[in-house]
Amino acid sequence: MFLTKKNTTLIIFALLLGVYIFTTNTPKKSKNLNFSPDEASGIILKNYKTDIVFSKKNNVWFIQEPFIIPADKNLLLKIVGTFSNLNIIRVLEENPSQEQLEQYGLKNPAIEIKFLLSNGSSYSIYFGNKLELGGGVYAKKSGEQRILFLNQDFVQMLDNNLDFFRTKQVVDFDIYEVNYIEYKFNDKTIILAQDNNKWEIIEGDKRFFTDYGEVISYLNNLSFVDYKSVIADRKDDIKKYKLENPLLDVVIKTKEKEIGFVIFDFREDEYIIKNKEYDSLYLIDKKQFDNIVLDLEELKTTEIISEEVLKKS
Repeated sequence: MFLTKKNTTLIIFALLLGVYIFTTNTPKKSKNLNFSPDEASGIILKNYKTDIVFSKKNNVWFIQEPFIIPADKNLLLKIVGTFSNLNIIRVLEENPSQEQLEQYGLKNPAIEIKFLLSNGSSYSIYFGNKLELGGGVYAKKSGEQRILFLNQDFVQMLDNNLDFFRTKQVVDFDIYEVNYIEYKFNDKTIILAQDNNKWEIIEGDKRFFTDYGEVISYLNNLSFVDYKSVIADRKDDIKKYKLENPLLDVVIKTKEKEIGFVIFDFREDEYIIKNKEYDSLYLIDKKQFDNIVLDLEELKTTEIISEEVLKKS
C-alpha cells in the first residue's frame, strides 16, 4: 500500500498535533515542586483518619504529634524521596472554577501533605477523589491553580492511621557501631565493652574475653525486637500501670548516641517494654523476651587474670 501525498501530510499533521498537545499539557518543572530530600525538616499530614506531625532531628525522623514516638524511618525516607521529585502525569485544568474543584474533590481535599524545609519555606500538595480506573489521582499544589493528574500508588500510603507510620522496632541502632552494653537483670549488672573489635565481659570484679560473633548475634537480637501491640501512648494512660523496679534494664552506647529500654513483668508470658527515650508502652511475649535475655555463660570464653593476681599466685 502506497501513501499518497495527501495522506502523508495528514499523518505528519496528526503527529505534530499530538506532540503539541503532549508538550502543552506536560508542565515544566517548577522550583517549588522539587527539593532535595535532605532539605526536608518536617511533614504535616492530614487525612480522614488522623492528623500527624513528623519532625527530623539529627537526620532521624520521629512523630511529633499527636504523641512523640519513633517513626518508620524507611517509610518516611520513601515519602520524602517520592515528593521531592514529584512526577506529574498531566495537567487537567490550568485555571479551574469552583465547580471543577468540587468535581475533582479538591474543594475539600481528602488528603493534605505539607513539607517544611530547612530554609524556612514550605509547600503543600492536596489530593482529591481517587480514580477507580486510570491509576491516578487528582491533586493541587499550594501556590498554583492547576489541577494535576498524579500517580495514585504513592498516595495510598498517605491514607493511613498513626500506627502505619510508627516504627515496629523498640530500639533502632547499627549493631556494628555499638561499643558498650550495660545489662541489669535480677539485681545483677553485666557490662560488655568493646575496643578494636575485641569484646570483654565485666561481671563485678571479674573480666572475661568473649566471642565477637556471639556479641554481634546478641546485638542483632536486640535490634530486631518488635512489639505485639501498643499498650499506651497517652501519659494519663501510662500512669495507670504504675511501673516500678524493671525486671530488665539495658543501655546501649555508640560513639554518637546512647539508647536503651526497660522491661517490666506484666502477666503470664507477657511483658511490658519501654524505649527510654519515649513514653509509649508496648507488649512483648515470652519468645521475644527470651531473645533479649543474655546467656552469659555462652558468651564467656576465657577469664582475664590481672597482673596483680598473677603476682600473688
